[in-house]
Amino acid sequence: MGYAIELSTNSRKPTRLIINTEERRQQAENYMCEMQYFTHEVEGKKQKIVRLDSIQVVIFSSENFELMLKYIRNINKIREIDIECIYRDDSTCDLLYASPKYLKKMNKQVVKSFKKDLKNKIIKSNEESAILEAIKCR
Repeated sequence: MGYAIELSTNSRKPTRLIINTEERRQQAENYMCEMQYFTHEVEGKKQKIVRLDSIQVVIFSSENFELMLKYIRNINKIREIDIECIYRDDSTCDLLYASPKYLKKMNKQVVKSFKKDLKNKIIKSNEESAILEAIKCR
């Protein structure tokens, strides 16, 4: 079992995008990530691009849990990078954290269900509470 972290950054400046991608890739490797990949989200109206985000998905194995927490704390210090969500990367895909920006993009019924579950959720493990604490350290 592992964990996946989705990060986003505004990529409206193409020259900064290339540098930023390499820096982000190297930073994840420094914390012993198992795998990572990039994708993009683009929104526009007519012929004008309104939003262009670079999304990085970084996957950590359970064995590197402490390094993942350090990675989360380090990423939280960088203003240009937002942690969109963190979830278990196994058959359950249990969503552990979702940012308000991420929740706005989701279906309203799913968001309602997620918030209700989060409110009533009993934290099952020390790992979950450690992840939530690392997120709050901004």
